[in-house]
Amino acid sequence: MLYPIPTGRCHSVPSSAAISDGKDEDRPTVGGQYPNVRLPCKGPKPRERPTMKRLVTAALTTLALTAISAPAAQAARQPTGPERNAIATTTTIPPQCQRALVSTVDERWAYAATTNTDGCPQGDGYFLLFREGTGFREVRQASFENPPCSLQASPPSQVGLDLKLCRRPKTFLGCSNSDLTFVESRYKPRRCLLLAFRGTGFPLRSMRWRSWGGKTAYGKGLTGGSRIKVKLYRRVKVQGDYCYTRMRYRIKGGGGPFRFPKCGTDVS
Repeated sequence: MLYPIPTGRCHSVPSSAAISDGKDEDRPTVGGQYPNVRLPCKGPKPRERPTMKRLVTAALTTLALTAISAPAAQAARQPTGPERNAIATTTTIPPQCQRALVSTVDERWAYAATTNTDGCPQGDGYFLLFREGTGFREVRQASFENPPCSLQASPPSQVGLDLKLCRRPKTFLGCSNSDLTFVESRYKPRRCLLLAFRGTGFPLRSMRWRSWGGKTAYGKGLTGGSRIKVKLYRRVKVQGDYCYTRMRYRIKGGGGPFRFPKCGTDVS
């Protein structure tokens, strides 16, 4: 008796079937029956499940390729020997006493400061320099305060970030000082007393912020003995930075909006 051989799967011929190859009498039997015969698989192999090791290897390979293909971040460079001599001519800071950088965003811009080491000029500020021909012209002298770039007329913002002379704007929340006379700028505060225009206050404590810095911020914490969820919004610009001026809150049994002064307000 002949049995059809299915395709695409491994197939075992039942032991009761006769193997029709003309050599049945030579095959060993078990209990008078021919043993199962395993035929080779002719179809595709079953798909293997990825192991954790393979997944980790693939992820690391992807990260490595991403790092290789990503453009290198620009960073200010050290001045060359002739540039240090030109800076010394403008600032009177000897080359061996200079702490200077030249922008790679726009190489016409540079800054120089003294190292304040023994035998060198002493100072706590820097010279902002602009290249003219083979030398540099002094644009201004300033201190290292790291203000928002929008507050500086020069250099351009990208150059200032490159030289680390200014920073991107930040977003703050206006919290009362201990004397309840001034609204201070606080970044992601854990505790904050929000003052109202009517002379009342709204205390927040143990705050955890799941978002911050955008047009809205969300957080949760405690007020008094109750849990509270808050949403901050309506940012206004204050000295190159931003400050939230509205809050919508929700506590057990109530909630609503709350308006408070912007950062830097004198409420005495």
